[in-house]
Amino acid sequence: MATVLYLFENRYNLATALKIHLRGQGCKVLMADAKLGVSEKGSFYYPDVMVTCDERDRRAIKVIYHPCLVVEVLSPGTEAFDRGKKFKNYRRISTLKEYVLIDAREMAVECFRSNENGV
Repeated sequence: MATVLYLFENRYNLATALKIHLRGQGCKVLMADAKLGVSEKGSFYYPDVMVTCDERDRRAIKVIYHPCLVVEVLSPGTEAFDRGKKFKNYRRISTLKEYVLIDAREMAVECFRSNENGV
């Protein structure tokens, strides 16, 4: 239970800090209850935190398709998937600029940034 609470607090603190930092810039910061669509045909995920500044997502209600930042807080049960198949699918999102993995157990943060080859 303590691990679950700690992971929730990490997501909440990060989302709050991003909302403050991006205030007034036309960006939306969303937490784990927001659905991210890799494409119109699927796959769909619920990242721990994501940010979209894309006009196409401003009125989105059910699904975000154009995030610029996706953050996953790793846990023993999700780490391999977050680093593997999910990351591979996220790389297909043309607007994604950064993919961040937070390992609360190791107190480590990894940030993957887009370049000419993608993320």
